[in-house]
Amino acid sequence: MRSSLMKPLRLLVLAIALVSVRDVSAQDLDGARTFLQDLADQALAVLARQDISDEQAVEEAQRLLRTGFDLQTIGRFVLGRYWNTATDDQRREYMALFERMVLTTYTSRFNEYEGSTFDVGEARAINERDMVIASVLNRPGAPPLNISWRVRQRSDGFQIVDVSVEGVSMAVTQRNDFASVIQRNGGRFEALLQRLRQMVG
Repeated sequence: MRSSLMKPLRLLVLAIALVSVRDVSAQDLDGARTFLQDLADQALAVLARQDISDEQAVEEAQRLLRTGFDLQTIGRFVLGRYWNTATDDQRREYMALFERMVLTTYTSRFNEYEGSTFDVGEARAINERDMVIASVLNRPGAPPLNISWRVRQRSDGFQIVDVSVEGVSMAVTQRNDFASVIQRNGGRFEALLQRLRQMVG
């Protein structure tokens, strides 16, 4: 009796999940695409400006990163299971260092994209709050880059929680790198903090 009921119940649960995703898609995919296009347009507009210094351009890029990316969520995901082994003080220092590392790493190459164009493609919902948006970055004198953005819906808008370049997730790659640093040093979380301190100066 129980086994005969399990298949219909599974189908019902699947149907409910699919309806939920369709509802998100209908209501929010356009908003997520608009959010991403606006963010890219702002970044490319900063690069095109001739009335600001390189330092000011970097400051503007960092502001866009802070507002457009959920660095807290990304930082915690990247740390994985080691978040649970860290003390409160270690977590606080890690999050501060992680944010500085991301801002330094991505804005150091900011000027390389001058003259580029950005095309937003299809978007699809993958759960109740996350969407994946395809895009192409067209760079002068270089092959175009296929970039997918995982965008999460918030009560007050959208934020990016992962970026995949040519199919490679930046968050997963960073997670593997951090885990490797900790594992090579006997599972010591402090080893990762030392590495990050060196990276951000």
